[in-house]
Amino acid sequence: MFILKSNSLELDEIKIWDCIIQWGIGQSKELLEKNISEWNEKDFEEMKDNLEDIVPLIRFDQITPTDFYEKFHPYRKALDKDVYKEILGYYLDIEWKPKLLPLRCPESLLNLEMKSLFVNWIDENQVSYNEDNLPYNFKLILHGSQDGISRAVFEETCYNVKQTIVIMKLKTGELIGGYNPLYWNYKVKSPDKDDYNKTGGSFIFKIDKNQINNSLLSRSYNSSISVDLFNRISNVTEDGIKCHEVLVNFYDLDIRNSIDNKPYCYYWPHRFYKKNLELIDKDKHVHPLEEYEIYKLIKRDQ
Repeated sequence: MFILKSNSLELDEIKIWDCIIQWGIGQSKELLEKNISEWNEKDFEEMKDNLEDIVPLIRFDQITPTDFYEKFHPYRKALDKDVYKEILGYYLDIEWKPKLLPLRCPESLLNLEMKSLFVNWIDENQVSYNEDNLPYNFKLILHGSQDGISRAVFEETCYNVKQTIVIMKLKTGELIGGYNPLYWNYKVKSPDKDDYNKTGGSFIFKIDKNQINNSLLSRSYNSSISVDLFNRISNVTEDGIKCHEVLVNFYDLDIRNSIDNKPYCYYWPHRFYKKNLELIDKDKHVHPLEEYEIYKLIKRDQ
């Protein structure tokens, strides 16, 4: 505690926070044996007790909004609600406000052409739609750069939500993603076992922004293996990137989080879906992710 009060530490404040988190986790054998995505209410309460006297010593004026959301947001349940609200209020009032919270721009990655394309793929038809005759509303429920990128955030936002479109923007500018017609938590099994969401209606895709009709659609080979509910990795390294958890998982295509909390897309073609999405960097499976969004499809009244 005395060290944290000192102004002589030659460490970035966010690095200090990383060390505090590791210390807090290290106080409990149970927490050491789990990823944060597996924490229950008791785990968060235990972590809250560990951090209670330390959080007020953090110099938030030395932490950027991006680092705040990437590093603090996943642990918000381990912070006192009033304290977290006060911290969040600080960021809302500073000069970074427009960049920090864009207030959910619902069309950030999705446009009308893409909506029409998705509906035709889902309903397996060839109809020309406009905003007035689209059979579905597309409601943005998770915006990665705003809500955070972690399994915990995904579960909190997307569990018990049926029929979703996931859109990912890679650092290369490519738009890829997938469609799940069922719930992400459709079944419940022990988290240490794979759980398959059985549906032949799922698909993955790559959008051609210049010529929408040239976009790639890839449907699954086998309706018994389409999306995965409990595929949580632990310190798996590929292409030099070590990741510790998977969020959205279509088997061939998923979103995963590195151990330093940076988002990546993982793609390995032809395992469970028919067509190759032909990504620009064909020699790698792990691709830096710039943004991702999840939309809930809501059937319009006929």
